[in-house]
Amino acid sequence: MRNVYRIAKTELRMLFCSPIMWVLLLIFVMQASGIFSGLCWRIAHNNEWGDGYFSPGSFGFIMGMWMSTCGSLHFYIPLLTMGLISRELSTGSIKLLYSSPISNAQIVLGKFFSTVMFAVILCVVLLLYVFVAGNIIEAFQWQATLVGLLGIFLLACTYISIGLFVSSLTSYQFVAALGTYLLLALLLAVGGWWQEYDVVRDITYWLSISGRAYTFVAGMICSEDLIYFPAVTVMFLLLTIIRLNSKRQTISALKVFSQYAGVVVGISAIAYFSSRPMLRGYYDATTRKDNTLTQQSQEVMKKLDGELKITGYANLFNTRYRDVAFPYFVQQNRETFRLFERFKPDMKLKMVYYYDSITVDDRVGAAYSFDEICRTMPDKTMRERAEAMAKRYRSPFRIFKSPEELKARGVDLRGERTTNWLLEWKDRKVWLRSYPGEVNHTLPLEREISAALKGLVTKLHKVAIATGHGMRQFSTTLPGSYHDIAIEKDKRNSLINQGFNPVEIDLNTRVADDVDVLIVADMQEPLTETEYASLKEYVDRGGNLIILGEQKRRAIMNPLLEDLLGMRLLDGILVQYRLPGLRPDVFISRARPVAASLSYLLDDLTLSMPSASGLEQTAERGFTYTPLFCSDTIVPELNDRQRENRSYAAWNEMESVDIDAGRLICNPAAGEVAKEYCTVAALSRKVGDKEQRIIVSGDADCLGNEEVTLMRGGNYFFGLAALHYLTNNEMPFDVRRPEAKDVRCHLTMKQYGWINRIFTKFLPLLLLGFAVTI
Repeated sequence: MRNVYRIAKTELRMLFCSPIMWVLLLIFVMQASGIFSGLCWRIAHNNEWGDGYFSPGSFGFIMGMWMSTCGSLHFYIPLLTMGLISRELSTGSIKLLYSSPISNAQIVLGKFFSTVMFAVILCVVLLLYVFVAGNIIEAFQWQATLVGLLGIFLLACTYISIGLFVSSLTSYQFVAALGTYLLLALLLAVGGWWQEYDVVRDITYWLSISGRAYTFVAGMICSEDLIYFPAVTVMFLLLTIIRLNSKRQTISALKVFSQYAGVVVGISAIAYFSSRPMLRGYYDATTRKDNTLTQQSQEVMKKLDGELKITGYANLFNTRYRDVAFPYFVQQNRETFRLFERFKPDMKLKMVYYYDSITVDDRVGAAYSFDEICRTMPDKTMRERAEAMAKRYRSPFRIFKSPEELKARGVDLRGERTTNWLLEWKDRKVWLRSYPGEVNHTLPLEREISAALKGLVTKLHKVAIATGHGMRQFSTTLPGSYHDIAIEKDKRNSLINQGFNPVEIDLNTRVADDVDVLIVADMQEPLTETEYASLKEYVDRGGNLIILGEQKRRAIMNPLLEDLLGMRLLDGILVQYRLPGLRPDVFISRARPVAASLSYLLDDLTLSMPSASGLEQTAERGFTYTPLFCSDTIVPELNDRQRENRSYAAWNEMESVDIDAGRLICNPAAGEVAKEYCTVAALSRKVGDKEQRIIVSGDADCLGNEEVTLMRGGNYFFGLAALHYLTNNEMPFDVRRPEAKDVRCHLTMKQYGWINRIFTKFLPLLLLGFAVTI
């Protein structure tokens, strides 16, 4: 070790006397200081002119700097390492080292450790920013931040070893720098090579350096990544030693090649085994455990004893095939289940590529695209069209199964012939879908995956909607029906993708015991005696219920509401003037504060309700009556100019809503009353050993396809919020994490001025002074 120390000391002295090192350090400090100063300005400006709320928190603040540093290291390191050995080769001084009693391993390690000191200096500089951030931000996440810094250091060491190896290959420093850039680009790209071969895919993906440090930056230590950096560093150090041995001694090319191959194969073996899920270890340093499954998801994983199979089926004719299922994206699909694999490392995950026709039962948008493919290739068979599409995607056609091959295997994809995953556990199966309508993230997230997994270990919550008498349905796509919120497969938040089983039932038969929630929406004709008896029996035995009425159906709905629940729809249609261009009969309701105590999804939710009626309680039926949504008279979105000559009162219009005939005016003589109106109410009571929960709405259009698509309020989430309350807050799956504590930053504009001057002016000048002096 003495020789290693002496070589490192000599190299370090030369490094500090090198203008390149100081120029690189100065540029790095100026870049980091600029980013840090900009972040501080935003915080100080918000403290003085905003609400002082700091998001995304301390870790998110410093993580921006870590991401920038990881992205810029590959610019600095090659320029620093390009002369480590190539300089010795070009000047001939390498012969002096060869003639001295120093081994090649000592030469390599000495030069490596000397350059590692530069990485240490970079980390010390970054610690200055961390120290300042930690003293101005409440509840600063020190552990997660330092884990990110560890990742930066390991990444720099790996880059140094790569640069050292390339420097040993040539006597030209410029060529060494360029070669290092090319090798780093190779290591970034290798993760996408040979992805169609299972074992090779795992090795090439492991060898890729792309994104490795970001696991640390996110505040997570994974043993796979912790092994990766030292392993790759050691690999290139060994390759450098072999290279110098081949120059120092007369060794056959075959022996040199075999030594190179032995090192690469040995490291690849380490790669393969360390990347196995059952051999991975994890440490999440974030305070909210952002890189770990929520406790609710972990509870589901504990129940999955035995083998869990997840099979992804990717249809070549799917419109978003390239985005989610191209063979190069296999590992990306694997990352989708990475958090779950941590708690069940023996899960079996594989992809099956195939081609088959797509119908509207699968997905409407994809069906139209498939029809377009057929029109552009009218004279070709299904197989020929698939071959043409595979060629377009540059994908080997041999990996795609035909419909006949899938059928022979017993695979039935009817209704799911796009890009989906089939989850199998014991004798149960559940579908998990992708969401092509979402541009930024088409893959399922923790909530959807956990909901699907819960459907394996317990039964899916059955949500039944009554049919007949002109009532709204799930199965039709009419503007007023509930297709989009219930069974639209492309929608992430539709019931079918959130752990529910939506079905349509006929009230002529008894409502089954396995129905968790029954929906009666916009009944246009009175129920028959048999249907009413079936509904009453369901309510009497404590079944949970949603009733959605319409103001023009009051005469039909009120007898049912009064008899079962002691409620009624008020006379008239609710109106209120709000935004210009929005009809006054498009009524906006806002959730009352008490709603959040029933379901967190109801917190501060707004609803747009065309042609709504108010609700009132008329008789005591043993229910606890809780108004959930009431008329919103605040109208916060109007500015002062828009408020002129506008009414914010809500009233029940009894005469006409013909706005073309003139401005609507509340007329007390006609029975119109301006007051706060309840539009959605919750009722609950104890029936046996369970709590019965019911929601009544004065409008049925609020959940219709048209209103949900217009997005004039939080209507799309209202259905999920209501069902969350009605299923005893079980579904949709709750993946919330504890609230962040580091949301306040004590920094004034005056303090920012000092920080800006210190880091963007004084620190660079101090380094420049050191450089000139040395």
